[in-house]
Amino acid sequence: MPMDLSFQLFPLLTEASVNENTRPGALMLEYFQAVVTIGTNTGDAEIPTLLGEVLGIIPLSFNDTFGAGDNLTSVTTDAVITSGAITVRAVTVSIADGPATLRGFIVGRKAETVLSV
Repeated sequence: MPMDLSFQLFPLLTEASVNENTRPGALMLEYFQAVVTIGTNTGDAEIPTLLGEVLGIIPLSFNDTFGAGDNLTSVTTDAVITSGAITVRAVTVSIADGPATLRGFIVGRKAETVLSV
């Protein structure tokens, strides 16, 4: 089953005859990579999304400040879509103030679409 990967959306449940990537309401994973500016052990970033409803995020075990003693304790979101983006917060223990790159997946549902004739 061919899929359009240009939107970085991946279906969680696939069917042989239906492309879940285009079905409104389908559960989806949307990949993100963002730079978060850490200051006093926390940092926020606005992550653009094509989803209509965000249920949460799955952070990947990656940050570009990886080194001895560096510790990224959590990556969370409020799941509120404002102007096509959500806010993601990173909390650290020992990463120095400055930029840190995060990667992960946004979990959510496609937006309901309106067809016009």
